[in-house]
Amino acid sequence: AERVRVVAAAVDQAIGRLTQRLGRSHRTVEESDHLRAGHIDYRAKEHLSLHADAALVSANELVKVDAEQIHLG
Repeated sequence: AERVRVVAAAVDQAIGRLTQRLGRSHRTVEESDHLRAGHIDYRAKEHLSLHADAALVSANELVKVDAEQIHLG
């Protein structure tokens, strides 16, 4: 187990970029999932769905929503 930890630490330090190409991906996180990045770009070919009991979007400068139709409420 200690050897695996040492190798994993060495690999973690050596990788500056990770690329994945998958046919399908599914991830379940039981507690919380955190991501901090300089830029995030999500693109969906057809539909994107976000759902929560409460959702918050905030920005210091600009929030833009662009579509043919926008439904609120």
